[in-house]
Amino acid sequence: EHELHITNAEAGTLAGAFMGGYMVASPIFAVFVIRFRPFVVLAFGLALWLLAAAAAAFSQGFTLLLIARIVSGIGEASFQCLAPPFIDDYAPPERKALWLAAFFMAVPVGTALGYLIGGLTASMWTWRAAFVLEGILMIPLLLTCLFIPHQLKKSSKSQSTTPWNSLVSVSKEPFYVLSVMGQAAYTYVLGGFAFFGPTYLVNALQMDLALADGLFGGVTAVMGVGATLLGGYMFDKLAARRGTANDLQLALEMCFYVGATSFPVFVFAFFTDSQVVFWSCVVVAELIIFMLTPAINAAIMWSVDPDLRPFAMGLSIGVIHLLGDVPSPIITGAFLDWIHDGEKVMTLLTAWSVWMVLHLFVGALYAPRGISRRDSRSEKMFNDDDTALEEPLLSG
Repeated sequence: EHELHITNAEAGTLAGAFMGGYMVASPIFAVFVIRFRPFVVLAFGLALWLLAAAAAAFSQGFTLLLIARIVSGIGEASFQCLAPPFIDDYAPPERKALWLAAFFMAVPVGTALGYLIGGLTASMWTWRAAFVLEGILMIPLLLTCLFIPHQLKKSSKSQSTTPWNSLVSVSKEPFYVLSVMGQAAYTYVLGGFAFFGPTYLVNALQMDLALADGLFGGVTAVMGVGATLLGGYMFDKLAARRGTANDLQLALEMCFYVGATSFPVFVFAFFTDSQVVFWSCVVVAELIIFMLTPAINAAIMWSVDPDLRPFAMGLSIGVIHLLGDVPSPIITGAFLDWIHDGEKVMTLLTAWSVWMVLHLFVGALYAPRGISRRDSRSEKMFNDDDTALEEPLLSG
């Protein structure tokens, strides 16, 4: 900030610029995969990411840095809409949810490593070195993507479609809409919680701000990794017990039960004067809520036709952030300015979890009625006799 004379407002804009590029580009990349091999599309996204890193490393002012942030968000979007369907196709059936969990776990791990490595390179050399290092590390991965031949599996009656037709198709799928809206609701809660949680601790529980920030970041990072993997492991075990694969009903049921359990724990945290009780509730609530990640993303993919999975994932990313962690800090901050009561505002924020539980409850309740219709469509995709492709990348 000092070297480039960037104001606090401009620094905040840089954070929003990444999310803006990310949200807009996700459905676009999902359309690209209709015409190009998935890993070619990923390579293109990585190339954009590489250009963004170079632009950031050599920027001399706010404008170029802003463009770099937007382009880096666009590059990351290629992974988020294409990688989950690819894992869905090629992961061993008995460990599919765990593989999905490992992918989504990479977000908190990458964020933590970014802070760590970025801080080290900045202290040893300069902040620009972090972007140079990032670009160098991207090159082998980009080249590897160009030589991976695997395609996403398609239905036996796959037809070309337009973005508008894809949008109409996924919007007509009730389980897709319910899953996305449920995930948007808990993303809204987590977004406001992460932004204003430390401030609440300072004002209500007299905790040091630096300590509160560190604990919130640490708990979220650890739970984001451990609980996401635990959720994937549990889903695979439940699916094995049922003897099913790509079980939409199981995914919806797990989302509801896990989501419903987290709500009262979150609310109780803001009715205590004890820091120990508060942090115990936060740890338990985040443990539960992050366990949702593999199941709810599986539900999003399995609730639409196989050909539409990349588009469904891309669209869900935009909707989840647009209705979740983007407006949440703004609305929560406005309530704080209006009410001037942190406990009431944080209780109202966590009460939004009811919206999540409602959507997931409806999905779990009505799933059995839609399973036969969903299974009849899925057979076009997952029947080995009709759609046999390459063996899984890893066996076992």
